[in-house]
Amino acid sequence: MSYYIKTKFQIGQDIYSIKNDEVRKVKVESVQITTDKKVAYLANNELFYESQSFSCEEEAKDFMSKAYRVPFLTGNSAWEGNLQGVKRVSIRFGNFWFKEDLKKPYNLQMSTHDGNNGCLNSTTTCETQLEATEKSLEMIKNYDSTYPQG
Repeated sequence: MSYYIKTKFQIGQDIYSIKNDEVRKVKVESVQITTDKKVAYLANNELFYESQSFSCEEEAKDFMSKAYRVPFLTGNSAWEGNLQGVKRVSIRFGNFWFKEDLKKPYNLQMSTHDGNNGCLNSTTTCETQLEATEKSLEMIKNYDSTYPQG
């Protein structure tokens, strides 16, 4: 069974797309459509998702200012910090809770995978290695104060 999709933008068109927390102007070189009906545009060897792409810079900036910022998606890499240390993980699935701050969730729950195993309900998954290291050190400090050695 075939399925038709009309994209927002066409090959050769300049678009403004949000990537890595910035608005970038790019020229569409190719269109990617997945079997789950998602559209992305290829430009400069990078994919730009249709849901994050706009016809003008002002529209993209307005969208960013009013949208929730999800730190990572399924399949992205992230960092996990815990009592065992810091490791790079792959995101399987996650939930984010927001209140007033649209750019940073106040709580998250992630299912991660690190190659050998993973964590079903990680709450210490971070965007950067530095953040994960800080979480790990905080947990070790709390553990040491709760269960003193010697």
